[in-house]
Amino acid sequence: MGMDPTIPSFPRYSMSTNDGNYNLNIQNTSLKDEDSYYCMVPDCRTPIFSGTAFLTVNVVPTYPYINNVENGIIDVYSDRNNNLICTSYNGKPQPNVRWYNNKNGDLVTTSTRTIAGSSSELSGMEAIVSITPTIADNATEYFCDVNSDAVSMETGSSYRNYVKLNVLVIPIEYSATGITSSSLVIDDGNTQDVTCSALNTGPTATLAWYRGNISLKNESGIQNVNGTYNISVSISITANADTDGSQYSCQLYIPGNSRSYSNSIEFTVSVYYFPYAAVIGGSIAGGILLILLIILLIFCIRRSNKKKEKEDERIAQEAQERLAREEENRRKALEEEPVTVRAIAPVNAAYIDDQGYSSDSNTSKPEDETSSEDDSESSKVSVGPPSGETFSLASSMIRSERGSPVMMYSDLDARSTYSEQSYNQNTLPMTTSSIPIYYTRDNQMSMLTDV
Repeated sequence: MGMDPTIPSFPRYSMSTNDGNYNLNIQNTSLKDEDSYYCMVPDCRTPIFSGTAFLTVNVVPTYPYINNVENGIIDVYSDRNNNLICTSYNGKPQPNVRWYNNKNGDLVTTSTRTIAGSSSELSGMEAIVSITPTIADNATEYFCDVNSDAVSMETGSSYRNYVKLNVLVIPIEYSATGITSSSLVIDDGNTQDVTCSALNTGPTATLAWYRGNISLKNESGIQNVNGTYNISVSISITANADTDGSQYSCQLYIPGNSRSYSNSIEFTVSVYYFPYAAVIGGSIAGGILLILLIILLIFCIRRSNKKKEKEDERIAQEAQERLAREEENRRKALEEEPVTVRAIAPVNAAYIDDQGYSSDSNTSKPEDETSSEDDSESSKVSVGPPSGETFSLASSMIRSERGSPVMMYSDLDARSTYSEQSYNQNTLPMTTSSIPIYYTRDNQMSMLTDV
């Protein structure tokens, strides 16, 4: 540096003497000044050098900083885990940061971690204490202590930052009676009482009822033996057109310094209107009017039913008339259709029982007969009846259905064509035969008369 006490090359450096002692003075010391130093006596034949002195530069860390503190008070929630965090930055050497409970002086630090500094030579430290306070811990004081060689040289002690707890007591129960869902249904004209309660909360907690943004009522707590507070506040809601659809809320608010706690129970009022209420508001006159309306409704329904019955009768009558017209048209068409009628007479008849023949002694088992055709018609022959009896076609057909007699017929020679009308009126000409005459139409036999 040189022999000049002012040491011109280093403005912050100077040398002073006192009774043969030479001292090196450094102003505004910085980390750049940290190095090895020695002095030399040049007047001797051989220069004399002193021993080497190493200059260590210490940097005082920042004053301890506690998160979320306002005016020396920190808000914490009761019965919940809360972290108190204290940090000191940019010290050399690294500062020691610790938490203490000021009530009893206990070290309560939960964890620490190193914080990098603004340069490689500097560093800091963060200390955390985790607490789960109760109402009894309200106003308890903690302090954060920061100590290092630099701090000791600076203050002769350590840095300390004090903080008091403001315990926000969250209620163990927060509810509203008279409400079962987000919608409260009340009959029109009725009144519903609703009570909001918060149990075991703090002294600063309040409950308030709101209709929309309008404050209705609020209450503070009543202190319990254990130091907590109970709050209860009630309102009455009358169901009418004014309250129908309104939103109500019970809001719990616990103020703090840097933070607060709030919660809300909300519901909407729905008014149920009875059928009569919409017309006459539930008055006696309205009840009478309601009865009249019911009678009128019954009358209208019956009248409507009568109209429907008349309409059904008209439709049925039209259908019958249509069917009659169709039948008449069909009958007229048949009258114009020619019908061929053949006169036939029974030749022989025989009883045939369920076993094939009658048990009559005069009845014998028939023999096969062969039929021959002449130029005009074919004849059918059967065995003769017992004692030569003859049976009418009608009785034979009835007995045939029971499986007893069977009539066999042979065509007569008389044939002619007659109209439907004469056929129906049984006016067909008869033969002079003493045997019953039968006629067939469309291969179906009919006995018109006995001669």
